[in-house]
Amino acid sequence: LKLQFLYFIGYMMSKMLAVVVMATCVGAQDWKDWLKNFGTDQYVYPSWVEEQRKACKCENLQCHTTYQPQPGELSYCVAKQWMLQHLPAKDMHYLPPAVSVTGNNMMDDTLAFAMMADKAAPFSSQTPLDMKLAYILPHSDLMESVQNWRPLFFAKFFTLAQQATSTMDALSTFVAPNKFTQWTEFPAVGMPKSEFNYSVQWHSSTSPPVTSPYDFLAYGYGSCSAWATLLSYTCRSVGIPARVVGSPCWNSGDFAGLSTENTNVTKCWNGGVNGAEGPVGGGYLYNHNWVEVWDSEKGEWNFINVPPGTAEPNQGWQCTNFSRENGCASGQASHASLDHPIFAYTWSKAQDMPDQKQGGEVLSGQTLRLTNGEAVSPLVWSPHLQDPMGNPISHQLRFVNRTNFYRTK
Repeated sequence: LKLQFLYFIGYMMSKMLAVVVMATCVGAQDWKDWLKNFGTDQYVYPSWVEEQRKACKCENLQCHTTYQPQPGELSYCVAKQWMLQHLPAKDMHYLPPAVSVTGNNMMDDTLAFAMMADKAAPFSSQTPLDMKLAYILPHSDLMESVQNWRPLFFAKFFTLAQQATSTMDALSTFVAPNKFTQWTEFPAVGMPKSEFNYSVQWHSSTSPPVTSPYDFLAYGYGSCSAWATLLSYTCRSVGIPARVVGSPCWNSGDFAGLSTENTNVTKCWNGGVNGAEGPVGGGYLYNHNWVEVWDSEKGEWNFINVPPGTAEPNQGWQCTNFSRENGCASGQASHASLDHPIFAYTWSKAQDMPDQKQGGEVLSGQTLRLTNGEAVSPLVWSPHLQDPMGNPISHQLRFVNRTNFYRTK
């Protein structure tokens, strides 16, 4: 019996080793082959992506396929159904063209390149599928302009993270030093390196004109919102779940307290404008955004301030001496409260995963009110953003309430 037991243990260990070796081989295969002819009109998705894409049929936001994904795998049809059911209304009728002639639109690129990162990243098996869907797939957070950033970001930055063993390890390959801002230093696969050195820079008070990644690159500078989107989407492009998080209005100085007692709080949420002409922006935009990333080894959210000064998580001027039990010991985030919340932007819906996993309750921008009853938008740099028909874009927003995570307990 003892010999049989030892044989059984040996057999199981050999099977586990085979799985590990297979996973290693999948992760270590030459992902650069998937980018042959990238950046030209001859580029096509790798054959395994095309097979899944053609097998997926969708109707009325429901998708079906004959492909059977492995547990935890980010497969095309599962990802497409999730996207269709969570896409902001403003993006339902038009998305930019795909980078492949065979693609229908940007959604095909989003799915294909997210799948590539998932298949090639050694750490992808550590991340639950629901976390991949909610915080790797989305192409926007702050209702910024829709841009097809993922293909190029994957082609540029995956080479940095390809040997990482966890999401936090991957993050450290392009943060502090901030390689993700050194745009010409890391050419896309198959493209020549520029003879010029170009890096984007920090500059305060630049939203709303500079929010999305390509706006940031075009202007050459950006404040916290631009840095947060660029870092968040760089993370997503290499397979790290990430989201933009921030406070629309800090609870201090001229804006401290509740809106029922301090009228400046309303001005803070409206960029200085409150139904009348007057000064805007500047000191009235008393907000800050940063990034949260999913720690695949510990199964929890960590925060990274922007511009990142360290790859060590949970450090920043807005939140010092942080602990999960007590929150921020000091800093602006420690004073988070009613009328001064901290939100993490999400496409996820309340029923998608437990609040504990989200890190808080999922809220809708349609119901956001100050304590004085005023309807407000967390996009304080564009507080009156509407579609051409006059419908508030903020009503399409969802966000996780992270106030309790940061405030001093």
